[in-house]
Amino acid sequence: MVRYNRALKASLRFLVYGIIPIIIGIVPLFFGVVGGFMGYIGGMGTESIWGLFIEILPSIIMAIVGAVILIMGIVSALFKVLPEVISEEEKGE
Repeated sequence: MVRYNRALKASLRFLVYGIIPIIIGIVPLFFGVVGGFMGYIGGMGTESIWGLFIEILPSIIMAIVGAVILIMGIVSALFKVLPEVISEEEKGE
């Protein structure tokens, strides 16, 4: 029972620190890229390049924020949580 409890805690910690930020990062990245593309297509008749840029700027910012959250989630999962889980499993055996 003790081994199962330790493995469950380790997997839940990996899920919270690794998988959830990755999913949270994918959503704004996806909608930022799709929104930017749709804003570009929708703003093709715009007279000035600045009007087009202002129209797709929120989508660009959302895509950048999503990419940063995604990278932070991957780094957190690989370099923070995974070594802790491995060291706890080695101690437990």
